Amino acid sequence: MQARNLNLKSTPVSAALSAFLNALGSSLSPRFERVESGESLGRILSQAVYARASSPMFNASAMDGIAVNAADTALAAADKPITLLRGKKYQSVNTGDPVRPPFNAVIMAEEVRETGMKENACDTVELRSPASPWQNIRTVGDDIVRGEMLLPSRHRIQPVDIGVLLAGNITEIDVFKKPRVAIIPTGTEIVKAGAASYKEGEIIESNGGMLRAMTWECGGGGTLYPPVADDYTLLRTAVKDALATHDMVLVNAASSAGTEDYTASVLAELGSVIVHGVAMKPGKPVILAIVDNKPVIGIPGYPVAAHLAFNIFAAPLLRTLSGCHAENAAIGTAAPLHRALAGCSEGNAPTIQAVFSGKRASPPKAREYIRVRVSKVDDTYHAVPVGHGSSSAMSLVKADGFCVVPENKGGLDAGELVPVELYRPLAKIEGALAAIGAEDIMLEIMSDIFLTMDVGGFSFSSAPAGSIGGLQALKRGECHIAPIHLLDENSGEYNVPFIRAHFKDEDMALIKGVRRTLGLIVQKGNPLNIKGVRDLASCRYIHRQRGSGTRVFCDYQLKQAGLPALPPDTREATGQLAVASAVSSDSADAGLGVLAAARALDLDFIPLGTEEYDFACRPRHLELPQTKLFLKILTSEAFTRRLEKSSGYTFDRCGDLVMISALP
Repeated sequence: MQARNLNLKSTPVSAALSAFLNALGSSLSPRFERVESGESLGRILSQAVYARASSPMFNASAMDGIAVNAADTALAAADKPITLLRGKKYQSVNTGDPVRPPFNAVIMAEEVRETGMKENACDTVELRSPASPWQNIRTVGDDIVRGEMLLPSRHRIQPVDIGVLLAGNITEIDVFKKPRVAIIPTGTEIVKAGAASYKEGEIIESNGGMLRAMTWECGGGGTLYPPVADDYTLLRTAVKDALATHDMVLVNAASSAGTEDYTASVLAELGSVIVHGVAMKPGKPVILAIVDNKPVIGIPGYPVAAHLAFNIFAAPLLRTLSGCHAENAAIGTAAPLHRALAGCSEGNAPTIQAVFSGKRASPPKAREYIRVRVSKVDDTYHAVPVGHGSSSAMSLVKADGFCVVPENKGGLDAGELVPVELYRPLAKIEGALAAIGAEDIMLEIMSDIFLTMDVGGFSFSSAPAGSIGGLQALKRGECHIAPIHLLDENSGEYNVPFIRAHFKDEDMALIKGVRRTLGLIVQKGNPLNIKGVRDLASCRYIHRQRGSGTRVFCDYQLKQAGLPALPPDTREATGQLAVASAVSSDSADAGLGVLAAARALDLDFIPLGTEEYDFACRPRHLELPQTKLFLKILTSEAFTRRLEKSSGYTFDRCGDLVMISALP
């Protein structure tokens, strides 16, 4: 048993990368290979390519018609047509045929009137307009001239480039050799995806597939190894075997200071560990090592940390080795994160300035990468944090980019203007209708229909914040619409009283949405025989977060039954499906939610009532084309059909507008 490594450092990100690159030195040099032009799609040229042949290689007709000497047609006119004799004064040609002296022009067949016939062929033609020299002729080298540069160095081969290469008689080209990357997942608990069922404690291996795809984006070739158990000897053998046939090795997980984290010790034995521990969040336990003059990187196990560690430390090396580093950035300089995230794509996702939503504390002396969803409302970009932990892979899918908090800054304040490095095209962000508030499956359906309609590049973007959180975000101008379902205990009215309370000095609009069936989600078969809210105090109840409409409904139901509010330390969940998941996994007996969530996880449901799920909006945003498309979808049969499959929804006022005047 090897000793645990409890000496993780906190090396600054740029210093860690510089130390790694300096230690690699000349070993980080690209290699080249020759490939067939027709098989070169996506490869990077190592040097400029020059044509070995002209295109066309002869003077060629660009039309079907007749080849003539332009001088012989000079006197042709509409009122004085001329006649030309076949063979001596003209020759029939098709597109691509050679045009040889004395002919130097081609007249389209549509402009030629055939006259005399001889031996079943036209013998003479009549022309009513003159031809100009070299009209309708592709001269030698009209497209490509022998000796001209076809493609420059470090150019990525596109489909059209292959045609140009072959036209220039280039059958083989020299390209950067794809670096071979081995990805070794570790962990005794790690198992492959695809099984019908799993044992408690088993974790589906997912990082490896992500990392292999990321190597492809950076021009490399990834080999995904089977998971290696937490065993020093097995890991050592796997690393040595991988190094024999690969240019780089990524060991995923086992990089921290756990009792079975052997990566640092293995790499120290086989080679030298340059850095272990980087001042970044997430991703601190990164290992940067060199074995057999090849880079070996210990990648943290959590998905977000793995994603960041790859982009910051592995991607620059791979882009250099594969020839596809962005804008030919010099090795040794850390490219901006959005370029790393873009891999070797030729997109130009920019860095923008956005207003940060909410206050966020960052660890001292560490660089933090905050995933954010970006919206453009009126003329301002807003960045809303998405997810908070290193384990949330979905936060990477839902985010539009990263907000980087420098070392020693300590965090971000609400309303602070911050740079956001995007990895989603800016046009998609600007064309999105931004919604922040209460979550529901209908928002996912809405987003999907937006994309399938493909109208004007518009999309629908939503972020969960609860109903009260949505109204607050709308008040700050961070979204166009706020999904809400808030019951006013005094009047029994939904949503309008809360909009009036938050927007006393503004005229507002309410877009009516759907009615949802609310009730208690309980385990299959209802083993505790839970009948209503009176049973909540005697079971493991999971509450919704403060500010959510579902929590307001629960508190109202308790009050109506004359029961006290639930204890403040009652477990909370964010999201309808999170409640259902807790019940399904037997970590809770009951929770309040919508019928659709219970049906999704095959749970029992005790209905308590219906609620109104609507959308608050400023009147001026009703005129946005995105909002008009939203209203069109909301009242469409396609939307209704899809939502009806989830159960528990009715649509009697769906799409109606309620205008709410400012208080006098």
